[in-house]
Amino acid sequence: MLLPIKNEMLVLPYEAPLVCGRLLARTRKVEKEYVEQAHEGHWFHGWIGSNFRFTISRRTKHVEHFLPLISGSIEPTSKGCIVFIRYRLFFGTRLLLFLWLLVTGSMALLFTFQEKNLLYASICGFSGLLYFVFLRINFYMQCKKDQKLLHQTFGIE
Repeated sequence: MLLPIKNEMLVLPYEAPLVCGRLLARTRKVEKEYVEQAHEGHWFHGWIGSNFRFTISRRTKHVEHFLPLISGSIEPTSKGCIVFIRYRLFFGTRLLLFLWLLVTGSMALLFTFQEKNLLYASICGFSGLLYFVFLRINFYMQCKKDQKLLHQTFGIE
């Protein structure tokens, strides 16, 4: 698939309410009237539902365009729980990627067939490809940071 997505499954020896409570302790609920305040104990923004489903993102001090949106669910089992986690791009970042690829691809086609200038066409195509590769690399780097924080939250090292 073109869009970077990462899935993860964690099998934990803890009960589902305990895991949900740990995640809730590290997550600041996003409200309509959002005002940023310093909360040292909160590593994530988002919501956690009563049905053990969650959608969160890591708190940052500056803008991170490639930050993953983390969604998942906690399923209770007889000896603990299973946490299903999905990392994906925010909608705005997906839209930016689509627009960038559309513009560079259109320009590459224009320079190839209309202007017959293969140098400019290859520059446009290469810049679109370069942006896509840059986005994927940065997305997976951000996923590793988020994964490390989630593992610390759940008590896995």
